[in-house]
Amino acid sequence: MAERLFDHAVDRSSDHSLKYHAGPMLSDPKMIPLWIADMDFAAPKAVRDALEKCCALGVFGYTAPWDKYLQAVQNWMKSRHHTAIEKDWIVTAPGIVPAIKILIQALTKEEDPILIFPPVYHPFKNSIEELNRTLVCSPLKEENGIYSIDFENLETQLKEKKVRMIIFCSPHNPTGNVWAKEDLQRLAALCKKYDIVLVSDEIHMDFDPDHRHTTMLEADPTIADQLVLCTAPSKTFNLAGLQDSNLIIPDETIRKAVRKTMSRCGMGEANVLGLVACQTAYEHGAEWVDELNACIRENARFIQKYLEEHIPEIRMAIPQGTYLFWLDCRGLQMSDEELHDFFLNKAHLWLNDGVMFGQEGSGFMRLNAACPRSTLKRALDQLADAWNEKKKNQIPIGDLSLR
Repeated sequence: MAERLFDHAVDRSSDHSLKYHAGPMLSDPKMIPLWIADMDFAAPKAVRDALEKCCALGVFGYTAPWDKYLQAVQNWMKSRHHTAIEKDWIVTAPGIVPAIKILIQALTKEEDPILIFPPVYHPFKNSIEELNRTLVCSPLKEENGIYSIDFENLETQLKEKKVRMIIFCSPHNPTGNVWAKEDLQRLAALCKKYDIVLVSDEIHMDFDPDHRHTTMLEADPTIADQLVLCTAPSKTFNLAGLQDSNLIIPDETIRKAVRKTMSRCGMGEANVLGLVACQTAYEHGAEWVDELNACIRENARFIQKYLEEHIPEIRMAIPQGTYLFWLDCRGLQMSDEELHDFFLNKAHLWLNDGVMFGQEGSGFMRLNAACPRSTLKRALDQLADAWNEKKKNQIPIGDLSLR
């Protein structure tokens, strides 16, 4: 069988990454890192070639987005996501998390209520609390690994707490849920009804092998004057370290407020290497992304089958989007502290604890599957060995003698 594009990982032994050169990786040679959301795959060759050409020039001066860059973002949004945007709507920022902090400061006041849907990407909560806003939660409902919005609870929270902003994750991290268009329309309708700014973090939008993802702007164009749509090439093309993201802000008043706050915070123009990489990826990376999505889906099926056969106490629904897989470990009957210790110190696997994403993540672990099959096989074998050893050493209740 011919070798596939994503059969092998890059040797990251000297890349200074957080994934491979921090925390337990420094002291445990058996540790396999499956936590932080970057991939073990090299960026597309066209991107690497463009960066080499840029570096060969040898000058890295101050840079602002140019016309072909903006056009590349426009074309990607249109061709991949059926969403028409204007060049003037694009505001570059050094990553989605810094951008969310800017949006909170620009569009709300201290103590204003901001709502999230846990379990959800933990910097949402952290940013709200760090900036002295009031955290409001509308927990997702879960049934057999599939998550949904509790719209009755949501409207109650919006009305009673007088929420000023919603930070939404689409596709959803960590559950991998891709929201139906009808759900997005219901959410947009509530934002319009209660005059709420909607920040839609769609950084994982390209990880959608079934092409179900709908951008918030496509779902309901009438939400445009209350919407900030957050996008980036970073997750899609493994470019997070180049710190380039694109905020799509149709409303001029919101756009001006965001730019003013960015200036007040000293957030300057974008990184030239990030801009070059983004433009090239969006111009030449479509086929690469399709192959990557096929690889991630195959990895998902492999993990699910392995767990069913070897560790049925851990369940995993095939995620609809993202390369972050949400493992339901409640069948192991461990506390969250025990679960953390088991994965890290017994299985020698570095994953994200589910409770990091809110108390609703209790009993879960998040696994980054953007790596070769061989890495996943080794990790799952370590997990199975650790679980079998733990079961072997457990004393059945019926065997306990009175003392």
